[in-house]
Order: sequence, then structure tokens, then C-alpha cells
Amino acid sequence: MDPHYRNFFLKFLVFEILPNSEMTNPDNQEIWQNLFENWPEVIKRHGAVVTKQGESIPFVDFLVSCGLLLIERDGPDSSGTRKIIVAFDSIAMIKLSAAGAMSQFQTMGFQPTL
Repeated sequence: MDPHYRNFFLKFLVFEILPNSEMTNPDNQEIWQNLFENWPEVIKRHGAVVTKQGESIPFVDFLVSCGLLLIERDGPDSSGTRKIIVAFDSIAMIKLSAAGAMSQFQTMGFQPTL
């Protein structure tokens, strides 16, 4: 791939962690909580949480509590809400707005295929 095109593509990368059949079990809460509790400094805290009900909630920062995620938007939604508390077991997917190489996501535990 042309390096110039590759850099352009990576600049607008949106990385999605899609749930698979294993992630629909009761341990789903632990998987998401572990991801947020161990969020690496090299990955910006910008993206969106998609709930199992299909609601996409953009975030620019977050805090973790037992079973709950407090996410902060960069601006209010139509009802004036800037912060939302979401139960980890209601998360279906995380979308990350992150530029850079896929290798930086190895700090989150992702590995290339063999």
C-alpha cells in the first residue's frame, strides 16, 4: 500500500471491538470493565460506547466504578446531558476514534494473527 494513502487511512481509523458469541455471556461485564480499567495511556479516550439497545454514546473521557462506567461527552446532547452512567453489562461494542498503527492496540491485549 502506498505509504501516503496508508497514513491518510490511519488518520481516520475508527477501530471497532465487535462482540462475538463468547461476549454475550454473563462475563461480558468483566471483559468490558477490564478493558476500561486497564486503558493504556497511548490510546486516547475518545470514541463511542454502543449499548445493546443500539444507542451510540460518544465519549472524550471516562471513570470506572464497580459494574458502572461514567462517560463524558465533549458537549451536551439534546437534553443537556454531558455525563452518562452505563452498566458494563449493557455495552455491546466500543468504537475508538484513533489514528496510528494497529500495533498500538497491542497495549490493550490485541495480537496479530499467526
